[in-house]
Amino acid sequence: MMAKPPVPRQETARLDPQREADLMDKWLENQRMEMEIQKEQMRLKNREIDTDKALAEKSIDAQLEDRSRTRVQATKLTKYALIFLGVVILMLLIFGGYVISKDKEAVLSELIGLFIELFKYGIGAVTGYFIAKAKFKSDASNKNDDD
Repeated sequence: MMAKPPVPRQETARLDPQREADLMDKWLENQRMEMEIQKEQMRLKNREIDTDKALAEKSIDAQLEDRSRTRVQATKLTKYALIFLGVVILMLLIFGGYVISKDKEAVLSELIGLFIELFKYGIGAVTGYFIAKAKFKSDASNKNDDD
């Protein structure tokens, strides 16, 4: 059996040491610059996240304050409506007492009938108004949810 001849060793082209050191320095400088760029990008991303968080917190605070004001306003409106209704009922009772004292019960019965009719139509109108208002509010909130 014959022995195989040895494989010739390929020589790699070597740069002179000074040029090799310069290339290594440039490569290290490029790596350092890339790391600085990444560091700056991370810093900007963190700043953006902090800004978004602050904006979201302010938005939530504004919504809470707005809802609080709305509740206070609705409470005041209800209170004033009840006071007005009480005054109207008191005036009607006083007027009814005056009409009865003058023996004009027919006028009082006609007036009560008129108020009953107005009440029926008023209930329908008010109910329709609040149904439309609730539907509009629901549509508006659904539209805002879609955005």
